[in-house]
Amino acid sequence: MRQLTQPTFKEGLTQGLEQGIAKGQARLLIKLLTHRFGDLPEEVGERIASADSMTLERWSDLVLEAADLGTLLNDPMARGIEEGIVKGQAGLLTRQLTRRFGSLPEDVTERIASADSMTLERWSDLLLEATDLNALFGDLSNY
Repeated sequence: MRQLTQPTFKEGLTQGLEQGIAKGQARLLIKLLTHRFGDLPEEVGERIASADSMTLERWSDLVLEAADLGTLLNDPMARGIEEGIVKGQAGLLTRQLTRRFGSLPEDVTERIASADSMTLERWSDLLLEATDLNALFGDLSNY
């Protein structure tokens, strides 16, 4: 009998393909931006690396029209998409944690609210096998 926590080959292939596409989009966008605007600040690379596919596509569409890097990365629509996805991830993770472990300590809800998309995804994956909140967030004995 297959364990529920192990993805099937097809699920693993699909997840790997999605992650590969997103990484490819991010690399291409970084190359385009570097060619267009010169060396990029480290935080720009980090922001691109943690962006979702929809945001990366939006930035890629705008790269030729943007007057400068700030205009591109502060595009209201891309920013709204990025923030909306993160809020949605945080809300879903909070709901799942509450259903599984009960009321959450304030420290946990604050950490979730301030986390980026990649961190929220990692915690969501770990939630499937976590036996308690400490497995996800470290020592919470003070809470």
